[in-house]
Amino acid sequence: MAETYPSPRFGAPRESKSPANPGSGLVRMLDVVTASHARAVGFLVLCALLLFLPGFFTIPPIDRDEARFAQATKQMVESGDYVDIRFQEDVRYKKPVGIYWLQSAAVEAASALKLPKAELRIWVYRLPSLLGAIGAVLMTYWAALGFVTRRAAVLAALMMCASVLLG
Repeated sequence: MAETYPSPRFGAPRESKSPANPGSGLVRMLDVVTASHARAVGFLVLCALLLFLPGFFTIPPIDRDEARFAQATKQMVESGDYVDIRFQEDVRYKKPVGIYWLQSAAVEAASALKLPKAELRIWVYRLPSLLGAIGAVLMTYWAALGFVTRRAAVLAALMMCASVLLG
């Protein structure tokens, strides 16, 4: 079966000879972004913030572990005991202590900045995880630079940034 094209009306403009390339804008943007390491890192941080921040301040604790981490850290800050981690009356030695220390540092910093009721805001406890996620994106970029071009490293970091598990 042969394809037929309708004949143009008299005086109608002809179709362009060069086909449109919708991906050329993306390629130009990647060329601009990958012109230097500073631009690439800035672009990746911006993309990470755009992907990680929706709901960061408003979504309540997602799973029971997040709430338990926050409560144990809250108790740690209130008691001033940064070694003996407790969740209510039970000891909580199941997880590495570093996350509790980072969360307590975030709460202390927010309190020092005069944020009202900083120990009750869940997003303050999420700050170390946000910084860790951005760090994972940047480490993916840095690690990929050893094997591929800067453009490919940015694309690898963007894939890490868009990972549902990381978000």
